Parts: sequence; C-alpha cells; structure tokens
Amino acid sequence: MSETLTKRSKPIFQNDMRRQFVLSMVLIAIIPLTVLSVSLYYYNIIPLLTTFIGFNRGTLDRQLVVEQVATTRKYAQRLNSFFRDLEVQISLLSGLADSEKIPLEDRQELIRFYLNQFEHIRWLGSVSGLQVGVSSPEMQALYEKALKGELQLKSIGDHGMEVSSPIATRSGSTEFMIVVSMPAFYLEESRNLFLVALPSAAWVTRSETFDGSIYVVDDKGFLILKSDIVGFPLASNLNYLPIVKDFLEKGITEKAFTYKGVDNLLHRGTLSSIELLNWGLVLQKKPANAVGIMIEMEDAAKDLMNKMTLATILGLFFIGLLAGSIGALIAVRFTKPLNMILKGLDRIAKGDFSYRFKEIGPTDLQHLTRTLNSMIDAIARHTNDLEQNAQNMRKLFMGSVSSLVAAIDAKDPYTQGHSRRVQVISVAIGKRMGLSSEQLDELEISALMHDIGKLGVNESLLKKPGILTSEERESLELHPVLGAEIMRHMPMFQNMLPGMLHHHERWDGSGYPLGLVGKDIPIYGRIVAVADTFDAMTSSRPYQETLTHEEARDLIIGWSGIRYDPVVVQAFIDDFPEISTICNTISSVKGYTDGTRVSK
Repeated sequence: MSETLTKRSKPIFQNDMRRQFVLSMVLIAIIPLTVLSVSLYYYNIIPLLTTFIGFNRGTLDRQLVVEQVATTRKYAQRLNSFFRDLEVQISLLSGLADSEKIPLEDRQELIRFYLNQFEHIRWLGSVSGLQVGVSSPEMQALYEKALKGELQLKSIGDHGMEVSSPIATRSGSTEFMIVVSMPAFYLEESRNLFLVALPSAAWVTRSETFDGSIYVVDDKGFLILKSDIVGFPLASNLNYLPIVKDFLEKGITEKAFTYKGVDNLLHRGTLSSIELLNWGLVLQKKPANAVGIMIEMEDAAKDLMNKMTLATILGLFFIGLLAGSIGALIAVRFTKPLNMILKGLDRIAKGDFSYRFKEIGPTDLQHLTRTLNSMIDAIARHTNDLEQNAQNMRKLFMGSVSSLVAAIDAKDPYTQGHSRRVQVISVAIGKRMGLSSEQLDELEISALMHDIGKLGVNESLLKKPGILTSEERESLELHPVLGAEIMRHMPMFQNMLPGMLHHHERWDGSGYPLGLVGKDIPIYGRIVAVADTFDAMTSSRPYQETLTHEEARDLIIGWSGIRYDPVVVQAFIDDFPEISTICNTISSVKGYTDGTRVSK
C-alpha cells in the first residue's frame, strides 16, 4: 500500500515542483521587468517631460520678455531720436533766422520751406523780430508767456538747446506743446524761441498693430502721451503707480514687470527711459497667444503623465508580467518621440524656425506636437515682424536722406542729378577697389549727401554764372564744414561724415577745409573727390564749358598724384566704360526711397 502511495505521490510532487518552478520563473521575470518599467518611467519619462515643459515655458517666457523689452526700447529710442533730430532742425532754423547775410524775405521763405518739412515745429520767434509759423490764440499766449521768462526750461543736447515741460494749450487737448529755446547765432546772450508739438502715440509706434498700449510720463510723473485705450486722461499724475514711482525715485532705465488687469488676467509691462529728457515710456501687453499655447501644452503633458501613472499601477497590480512588458514597451514608445522632440527643440533654439514636429506616437503626444508647431508659428511670426520693422526703419532712414538731397537740388537746378551721379560713380570705384559691403553702404550715403552743406549757402551764390570773388569763394568753400555740422549729431551718419567733410581735399595738401595730405585724407573723401570732379566737368554749368567723358577722364589722369589718390584714379580708369555708360542714363534724381545699393 505504501508503495502504491509512493507511486501516486511522485507525479503530484513533480507537478507541484514544476508549478513552483514555473511560478518562480514568472516571479523572477516579473520583478526585473516591473523594476525596469518603473525605472524607465520615473528616471526617463518623467525627467524628460519635466525638462521639456520647463524648457519650453522658460524659452517662450524669455522670448516674449526680450521681444517686449526690445519693442519698448525701440519706441523710446524713436522719441530720443525725435529730440536729436529736433536739435538739428532747430539749430538750422535758428542759424537761418539770425543770418544777416541772407535778406529778410529770403530768410522767411526758406524758413517756411523748412517748417513744412519739419512737421512738429509750429512757430519760430527770433530775437531779430522774425516770426514765422501758424499759431492759434492759445499758442500765441504760450509764446508770450515764454518771452516773459515765466516758463522753467532745462538744457538738453550739445548746442545749448533748452526745453520746457509739456504743456496742454487748452483743456481736454490731445496734443502737448513744448517751448524750445536755442542760443542766437549772431547775438550774444540772446535766444530764439520755438513752439514744438509732441509726437502722437501713432507716430511713435508707426501705427504698428500690437495687442497692447503705450504711454509716456515726464520727469514729474505726469501723463503726456498715450494710446487711445489707456484709461488715464492726459495730464494725470501717475507717480503713485509702482513702476512710475520706481522710475522717478530710483532712476531705473529699463524694467519688466507684471500686474493684474481689469480683466483679472496677468499682464506684462516694460519700461524704458527717454534719456535726453529723463522721461519714461511704458508698454503694456495682454498675454500673448503663445502663452495660452504653453498652458495648453502643459495641461496636455500633465494629462499624459496622469494617464501613464494609472496605466503603470494597473499593469503592476493586475496584469503582472504582461503589464511589466507592456509598461516597458510603452516607456520605449514614449521615450523615442520625446527624444525626437528635444532634438527638435534644440534646432529651434538655434534659430531654425522652419522645423516642424512630426505627429507620431500616442494621441497625447500628437496633440503635444501640434501645440508645439503652433508655438513655432507664433515665434516665427514675431521674428518676421522684428525683421520687417528693421527694414521699415531703413526705408525711413533712406527717405530722410532723399528729402535732404531733394532740398539741395531745389536750390541749384543746374546741378540737378549731380548727387545721384556722384553716388553711382563713387560706388563703382569702391567696388573696383574691393571695399566691403558695409563700406560700400557707408560710401553710398556719404557720396549722395556730400553737398548737403549747400543748404546753408545763399542760392544767388550757387547760381552765379561768372567767376566768384575771393569772399564769395570762401563762403562757398564752407559747405563741407556746414554739411558735416548738420549731420554730425545723428549717430547713424558718423561713419559717413569723412566723405562729406573731406571731398575737396587734395592729395598734395592744397585742398580744403583742412588741407590734409595723401593718405591722411579719409578713403571716402578721396573716392568722392574723383567722382565729384568728373561729374562737375561733364555736366552743363553756367560758369564753365562742358567736357566730354573722355576729356574729363584725361584731365583726372593728369592730376593723379597731385590732386587725387593714384589708387583711386586707377580704379576709376579701370571702371571707366561702365561709369560712362551709367552716367549717360542718369539725368536727374527724383528721390532715393528703396534703400538698395546702386549696381553697375
């Protein structure tokens, strides 16, 4: 019987051992797979998601802050440039108003011409009794008040210009005026007065469309300029606002801050100072669409993490080995797309906004990639807007140059088109000499504006058909100095000044205004000198015989090493056929508006 029991128990024991062995193998397999699944999740997926969300939130937030700070600084610099330009304009008008060398009627007509060009200067009153401009009774009362010395003025700039605090000429006015005082050129301890209208918010922003508003406070905290949607009325004292208070008390020049708007949303503001007058410009914006995209992306990521947590728990407790295996596969499945996303983010961080994420992986990741692509589109649009603004600034700059050149041509019809031809010839010579692209840009403007100083020369002297007297020649030879003086206060013209100031210097030192010798003459001046002489000799003038291009070329060759730099003359000779062809096609200049360098 015992033998029978033994025979019966053996298969049962073997079966139990087999089941225990299989169960042990299963447990042994489950434990490492489970540990692997959990490790992949906590040490790979969660850090990837956290890094991913933090990186994008930080990158986007910095992008938006940097963009808004740059926009605020740009608008503040526009106002600062307005007062820099105003200083040059008022210096010019003050000199014209006091000049005893120009008849009174000619002065009045010339000043009216410039007042039409300088739209913000409304009224001029000189110590010589000259008064020009359009005024209202309120403006006349303000002018009389300034004459009596009842306004407090402060000095700005380098030429003794003084300005008053902004003043509203009438109650409820949307335009503020300032009184500007400038020393008289020929009467000691006397000053000329000007009434100037402050620019509007639309002028400051160039009517650019953006979801926000701007306002400007003066050095006492009073609101003097604002967008239409700003709730405070003009002339309000805003020194109780934290950002204005910090600006006035701590003297900060730039600051970003956040505040809760009336819509209970978090808004962002940035402040930048207007250095010349110690005013402050504040730009306020509502949350950008990209912020909403970030919030949506973060919610999607959190939802994904919650779902993965639930799936992992269910897999560990109810599915065992299968759950562990599936968990591992899921981890790999998510890790690969997330690694691809991080690599894509690295490309975007380096400026490749053409990159787009592929919609791969689970639905949550697909939603995440769509959100990322929307964010890239938003950033790319912002970047394109910044590039477009830079192009618009260059067009505005070249438009100003065009207006000044047109003013020169208007004074002397015999030289119409001269500045344009000198520009073309100078650029052709510069190219032949191998100047860099940046140097050619500077040479182009310098040559185009080389005669800007003739704005300060009497028209009768420019149009005189006969030989000039020594006194008249001395007056005419001041035009390079006048041109450099007019433009030297504008930072963007600093590298162009040598071509304006020294284009009448000669290689042997017999030129003017400084009598420089050889290579002491700046390269732009040496190039413009050859181009200016060639066009002058081949143009129709009442006081000289017109030469052919070949005759003028031969004279310039003869003056090589005497009047002109031999290297410049050689470049001129090498490019002479193209220069001659181009000059034959240019008869006049109607303006320079596109900002594109002249090509041969």
